[in-house]
Amino acid sequence: MQKGSSRNFFLISLAILLGVFFASYFLLANGTTNDFDSARVLSKIVAIEDDIIRKLGDLEAKERDLQQREAFLQKQSGVRDEWIIKKNCGSRENEFFRVEDGRCIWDVMADYDRRLLSQWPATVDLIVRSGSRDAGLLPILFRSIELFWPKGIGKIIVVLDKNEEYLVRTLLPDYVSIFFEEFPPGVPGRLGNQLSNFWADNYTSADYIAVVDSDVVFNTKITPDQLFYKDSEKLILIANKHWQQELWQPGNDWWLGEEMYHGNFMVGLPVIYPRWVLPLFRKFVMERHGDLKYFDNVMIEWSKKENWGYFSQFCILGNFMYQFHREKFHFTFEGYDEPAMRISQHVFISRWYEGPPSPPKVTEKYVNASAKIIHEALCFAVPPGELNNCKQFEGKEHDILWNYLPWHHWGESMTKFDPKAILKNHYDELYKLFPKDLPKS
Repeated sequence: MQKGSSRNFFLISLAILLGVFFASYFLLANGTTNDFDSARVLSKIVAIEDDIIRKLGDLEAKERDLQQREAFLQKQSGVRDEWIIKKNCGSRENEFFRVEDGRCIWDVMADYDRRLLSQWPATVDLIVRSGSRDAGLLPILFRSIELFWPKGIGKIIVVLDKNEEYLVRTLLPDYVSIFFEEFPPGVPGRLGNQLSNFWADNYTSADYIAVVDSDVVFNTKITPDQLFYKDSEKLILIANKHWQQELWQPGNDWWLGEEMYHGNFMVGLPVIYPRWVLPLFRKFVMERHGDLKYFDNVMIEWSKKENWGYFSQFCILGNFMYQFHREKFHFTFEGYDEPAMRISQHVFISRWYEGPPSPPKVTEKYVNASAKIIHEALCFAVPPGELNNCKQFEGKEHDILWNYLPWHHWGESMTKFDPKAILKNHYDELYKLFPKDLPKS
């Protein structure tokens, strides 16, 4: 709410308050009511006064909070203008986004999506659970979404904390569907965000839900074969049997039960799962923890434990799906099976990030790394020689991670599969779709 609107509200409220008071005083003074009616009128006046004063106090508190948040956001989103997508590829600052013959890279990416749309076997909504702490990262994420995430297969959804409406008008594009929610009492923000993913079916009617973090950028043009296995409707679920097992098994054992940890499913983003699995998962958890009565109480109880940080919602959901619905998915275990391409990167642990990993926030290092990831991804998304400013990548391969781990950590998979061949096949198929008949910008 703007300052002017709060002042107007104050003046209107004051006028109403005075009007009610003088009207009631006139009635009482002229004896038009008996004693009982007088007491009732006076009590109503007092109640109205208290209600207006309380609302004014709430409004002032909200305005102070808004001013503080706006100041915070101003610091966080200093790069916002730099990352706003401008479709005029002919402008000087967007010369990089022009294909060699004058066509606009935005149009090329959109044409890829049009040609691939009929190949998608299901609808997929992309969800970002964010908040003021990492809101400054969203414009960078959304630039990569608009370039690389497939258009037409579902909605883009952002879930924010209650009372963060100011983020909507400041940072989020118009096409985003926005929801607000409040964490249960006593649940830390990190666990609250993960709890939100367990209720993601409240915000979507799509067949599948893809969850991505705010501190991620997409790093390749995404095609159906990267999410669904070989032209089927089987979702590809990626896991590692042993990596970080000591971190995530404690939470998994408590939520699901022992002997149900099959691997770490938090090895690439977005993490995708079908919408139908969430009600079944919540039902199973409540049958196991029935004494807690409500699903949110399970998270409240877990948050009281000393090791509450040893928890991954993606590992728990992945292990639930592997335990009870294995035949409905295509599971790929790192080091044992054919690898799946990594379609996004956490910026602060990417090879482009200078220095040791640090908490994700908008810094010069973060912006530079994001720009380099997107730059490289664009250069490989079109045939060699088609895009300006890509000379440094000519004759090279896309140096892309395979899930979280570099290829040399994949154990025996190295002897069974050729990652260079898999990568080359992906881009060969993509280049077949390269539009040669788009009008020049």
